[in-house]
Amino acid sequence: MKREYGRTLELALLLAAGHMIAAGLVCARSNPLFSPAGSYGSILILLAAAPLLGWGCCRETVGRLETAADFGKPRNLVFCGVTLLFSTFGVMRHWEAVRFSLKPADLTGAAWPVLTVFCCGLLLLSVLLALHLREATRRGELHRYLGALAGVAGLPAAVTLLLYRTHYLHLHHYAWSLMLIPFFRYRQWWSRLPQAALLGIFIDGVASWGVETLWYPR
Repeated sequence: MKREYGRTLELALLLAAGHMIAAGLVCARSNPLFSPAGSYGSILILLAAAPLLGWGCCRETVGRLETAADFGKPRNLVFCGVTLLFSTFGVMRHWEAVRFSLKPADLTGAAWPVLTVFCCGLLLLSVLLALHLREATRRGELHRYLGALAGVAGLPAAVTLLLYRTHYLHLHHYAWSLMLIPFFRYRQWWSRLPQAALLGIFIDGVASWGVETLWYPR
């Protein structure tokens, strides 16, 4: 566990800094350590997540960080920078152009911009998935990787099906980002940088809204 100390310390500081950006800059709270309820609950949740992320998901993406020089390596600084950048994910809710829920009616008429963005996003996800499946195959862990992917997608789907008569699913961005973080776990840049982005989105979700339920009564 000694090898995890540097990584856990950096992640704790990174999560705390991201919280201050999301709560103080994006949400404009007078105390950037406060949660939406006016307590320290959200930052405590993030600090509690630091050792779990360090031990599980970020062992390759962040590295051991055993010496002071390790913290200043470009790959580590870029990871921190991307995380802090995406901790401002909440600014999008202030942009009127993206504050909408896509409905079937939006796909009639001038649908090309929406379809173009959708297709580009789908293409990017497909490329990332192919790269990760190739790496998982190379490491001999493809079955575990696919099983974990199926579990992450299948569990919310199963609960939603069980509750569909009385509840509906709202997958907050703190939830879907946290669910995806473990899959971007390799040291290559195409895995490390998406994980950093997802980590920032997770920070913003917790700092902005807290950890809310995913299923709401109809």
